[in-house]
Amino acid sequence: MQSEVPSTSKIPASGYIQVQQIQKLLFKYPVDEIIQEEIIWSLYVSVENNSFRPCDSIRGTFKAMFPDSAVANKFSLPRTKVSYMLSDGIGPVFHQQISDDVKKSSARFTVLYDEATTTGGKKQLDIHIKYFSPQKNEVATRFFQTFCVGHATSKILSDKILDSINDNGLQLQKLLALESDGPNVNQGVWQAVNEKVKQAGSSGLLNIGTCNLHIVHNSFEKGIKEYGNAVQEFAIDLHSFFKHTSARKEDYANFQFDMDIVENVFMRYLQTKWVSLGAVVDRIIEQWKPMLSYFRELEKLDSKKQPTSAAFIKNHDET
Repeated sequence: MQSEVPSTSKIPASGYIQVQQIQKLLFKYPVDEIIQEEIIWSLYVSVENNSFRPCDSIRGTFKAMFPDSAVANKFSLPRTKVSYMLSDGIGPVFHQQISDDVKKSSARFTVLYDEATTTGGKKQLDIHIKYFSPQKNEVATRFFQTFCVGHATSKILSDKILDSINDNGLQLQKLLALESDGPNVNQGVWQAVNEKVKQAGSSGLLNIGTCNLHIVHNSFEKGIKEYGNAVQEFAIDLHSFFKHTSARKEDYANFQFDMDIVENVFMRYLQTKWVSLGAVVDRIIEQWKPMLSYFRELEKLDSKKQPTSAAFIKNHDET
């Protein structure tokens, strides 16, 4: 078996860290070869967001593929082991890495949390942390911790949030704000955490409303309508122009190939998810040269052969 996962594989939740970088992080000390391969396979399953179920039979597959490999013959990683490997073996390494990154930051941080009832009927509190990452030199939002709770009172939720901060060695006085949705229980959470933050020596939490996630989201929407409405329409029309026709996609792929531009498709933009516009615009900028060339070639066609869709007319005018 190969001891490396292709470097093109990435871990979305950790800011697109290459798997080879993860190997360096995990294998600082000598590790049994079989355990190393099991860790790498677990990472692959996580990277590709694969189901754990096929892992039950992967041992037989590897033995058939690599009959002369001692590692393949001893490799054993059923789905339950993969789950424990990720949650109790590999997960804590990344969790510690995020905690250390937050501690190194001179800026204050924000805690985002949401409590919901799972399909199994259990209440789950998910906590994310937003901070300026010295490692990435950017504002980062990372999953931080999950708690399972029976009751979800304001006291229980606030205690769990404070435990997450204190148990990981973060400075409570550097907590800038809480972000959540708007149920009344969260007002109690805010008040309880705010009091503890003041006791830690801070002036208190930044208060921008009980449902600040939606307030900020709506503010962003207003800003786009004021300054970027044409960009929204252009992004929507550009995506719809290519969406339902394989012929256009194939023709456009030829322009990408000729210009040595990665063959990505134009991303769909939803007006109800305004904060996604940045990624959509980044993709358009990436594809700008082949996109211009493609539409300019369409201009040269006889008018009867040119597309008559509203999306084409708008794109034609913009380009």
